[in-house]
Formats: sequence, C-alpha cells, structure tokens
Amino acid sequence: MYHLIAYRGLRRGESVGIHWDDIDFTHATLTIRWQVIQIGYATQLGRPKSDAGDRVISLYANTLAVLKTARTRQHAARLAAGRDWPDTGLTFTHPDGQPIHPEHLTNRFHTLLDEAALPPISLHGLRHGAATLALAAGADLKAVQELPGHSTITLTADTYTHILPIPPARSPRTPPGSSPAPAPPTTTRRPSPRTDPTSPARA
Repeated sequence: MYHLIAYRGLRRGESVGIHWDDIDFTHATLTIRWQVIQIGYATQLGRPKSDAGDRVISLYANTLAVLKTARTRQHAARLAAGRDWPDTGLTFTHPDGQPIHPEHLTNRFHTLLDEAALPPISLHGLRHGAATLALAAGADLKAVQELPGHSTITLTADTYTHILPIPPARSPRTPPGSSPAPAPPTTTRRPSPRTDPTSPARA
C-alpha cells in the first residue's frame, strides 16, 4: 500500500479499499472506484472523494511485481485460514483476512519511520511525493492533476508549481532521465461502475 501511495498518489482510504477486481495485470492498470471512509472510528466502503477521484491509473512493472507478491502472500494465508478466511475481495488485508483500518495504516507508517530513523513525514505527504516525482520526470500539469485525482488543475498548480518548475511535457509513466516521447494518458476517467462489491469493509 505504501508503494502505491508513494508512486501512484493514492489516498489512504483508496489504498485500503482496492479490490483484486480493480487491478488489470494484463493491461497494467488500477481502477480507483472505492475508498474506505472513516466516520469516527467506524468505516464504510464508498465512492472516491470526487468525480476526478474515480480514475484509471497506469502501473509500472515494479508496482505490478509488488502486487503479484501481495497476491501470492494472501493466497497462502487464505489456504492456511481455510473456512475462517473472510471473502472481502480486498487486495490488502491483515494476515487473518480482515480489512485494514485506515488508522492502522497511518500508525504502522509512523512506526516504520521510527524504526528506520527516517525524518518525520505524514502519510499524506508520502502521497504528494508521487506528484512531485511526476513533475520531476517531465509530466505536464494536467497529467499530474489526474494522477492523484485532484478535482481541479488549479489545486494541482497551487500545490506543486512552487516546488518544481514545469519542464517539457512528458507522461508520468516515463521514468526520470528518459527522453521525452509521446505517450497515451496514464490516468483516465472511469465509466460509472455497474456493480457494487459484495462485501463492505469492516472497522
């Protein structure tokens, strides 16, 4: 989950709300169609924060490798749990198959920072890193807006243009150091989903 937040700009609730059906390993895309919404400490599964949040994100080869490793690990845990495994369809769960609470994700992140003696950063700050890296790679402002699902390009400009200058246009999918080349958009608006997940997230 931290990999997706850092490199693809997912919100915390979006990352814990990903289902396996949202990932297309063949075409290397991730569809953001759900997020776990926190109300007090209780949670529920809902739609993304805005229409712009409902999007399709392209995935790098290393991100696909991370997801495949997670799938293998979860499959082993499912076999070990047998009938006790809750069939939520979620990509990221606890070892017993239970959904991950957004607060747990944040607390675990700070624990990892402390253990590695890294400078303090918020989980939301990690999400900003994805847009910053895209700008450094030469992505245009519109592409950077679509990556984290910002509602307006003005929000993106106000947030990032004082951090990095906007270099010649390049897709966020192009790694830093590569020559600019025409590429299809890496993030697109997704048509309205036709079905709801069968299992809501639990607190």
